Amino acid sequence: MEFEYHDSTLSGIADKGGEVVFRFRPAYVCDAENGALCGYEQDVDLRFVEPRVLNRPTEIPVWISDVHLRTKSGVVYDGLVPIPYSIQEAASFSGFTAE
Repeated sequence: MEFEYHDSTLSGIADKGGEVVFRFRPAYVCDAENGALCGYEQDVDLRFVEPRVLNRPTEIPVWISDVHLRTKSGVVYDGLVPIPYSIQEAASFSGFTAE
């Protein structure tokens, strides 16, 4: 199962004592079933511990057009990230919104 950023809506960003939570409602989730890809909507949260947020969207909710998630070791997730998933190293997260 994978979370597909670019067909999802960022509906909130919450600061929770040392964490930032990006809330996607609805989020588009892809799942391979018997070799065929199917998708559906569900709520997805991305949590970042000890984040350094450089900027945020000026309006929320906002539809996401593209996202890049890159780990310190060089693993890149462009558009899709497996769920459930936990990255245990520093990572950068950048996104672009649709107009």
